[in-house]
Amino acid sequence: MTIRQSLGAIRRRFFSAPATIRTRKGVHLFPVRPANSYRVVGRGLCIFRCEDFAQIPRDRRRSALAFQVPIWSPFERTGYHCVWSGSKAMVWCWDEEALDRSPDNAEVDPDLPELDGAVAVLPETVFLPRKTTGAALQRCHDGWEIQIWKDGVLLDSRWFSEQPGKSDITRFHHSLRQAGSDESQLAAGLPAALTNPLPATHHPDPWIAPRSAREWLEDNEWSLVAACVFAVAAALVWQEARVWKYRQLTEVAAGEYARVQDELDPILASRDDFVKLRRRNESLAALDRQPSQAYLMKLVDDALPAESAQLHNWDYQQKTLRFVIEEKSSTPDPIAYVRALESVPEFARVKVEPAREADRLEVTLEVEG
Repeated sequence: MTIRQSLGAIRRRFFSAPATIRTRKGVHLFPVRPANSYRVVGRGLCIFRCEDFAQIPRDRRRSALAFQVPIWSPFERTGYHCVWSGSKAMVWCWDEEALDRSPDNAEVDPDLPELDGAVAVLPETVFLPRKTTGAALQRCHDGWEIQIWKDGVLLDSRWFSEQPGKSDITRFHHSLRQAGSDESQLAAGLPAALTNPLPATHHPDPWIAPRSAREWLEDNEWSLVAACVFAVAAALVWQEARVWKYRQLTEVAAGEYARVQDELDPILASRDDFVKLRRRNESLAALDRQPSQAYLMKLVDDALPAESAQLHNWDYQQKTLRFVIEEKSSTPDPIAYVRALESVPEFARVKVEPAREADRLEVTLEVEG
């Protein structure tokens, strides 16, 4: 059992729908309950024809069939159903107007379900067993049908209201030979089929036309193109929506940035003023940490080895102190002054040199701390 048959069995078990069959004797409830509702046309109300459309391109075969049906049919308004098998079309035609009319002087089942016009209409044969190759005598719901099969294709068919006899089969076989068709060779098995007629075993699922992947693609070419176009259009719309959303978010972010910038400008200005003030305070504090010149003069005066020494040309810049020492009573000793000044913790790198004037020394030192 295929997957499709399994699913169909499940649907029929839980979702089976009523179907009706119309024959020359009236309208009756269909013997089986399919998964979907159908209006079945009895074989006696149908005209069958099998046509090969091998010369027609695959994508135009259905249009060619729709064009040919009114030519084949003798009815004013024709309903038809087709089952494809490769390039061959098995076609059943019926009188649509007669099907819509209420049956006169015919039996009508009082328990029939009410089916609207949207229910699919199918011929009875597609619910009967599908054969492979050879001749068969098939019992229908009303009447009998002679069938000629080849490779699963119903090549020819004829309906009889009563079970056909040998004379009926002979006439049918003769008509095939006169038509010059290959079906006459297959009809050679009709006498054997006459002795072994097939019962009217209806299936709940109608025939389907097996199609290859290529045929399916060709039949659905425009649908696939439309689906691809729709997918591309949807992708473009989605991409455009993303771009539009990105632009919108960018504009919102720019507006939020401008708002935050306006709020931060006063804060940043205050911060700049604070930084400047702090740097100024640090500069002033650095100046406060430097010793005063009066304090340095006291340190120098206390460190001088000679009491008669006098200070001249005092200059203090960037922690560098320069001054001149004069001793009028004696010649000053540079080494003594170097030792005396280096003994002061605040003084470093003391340098003593003779000055231009006599009895004078020029002192240069670095102030620490």
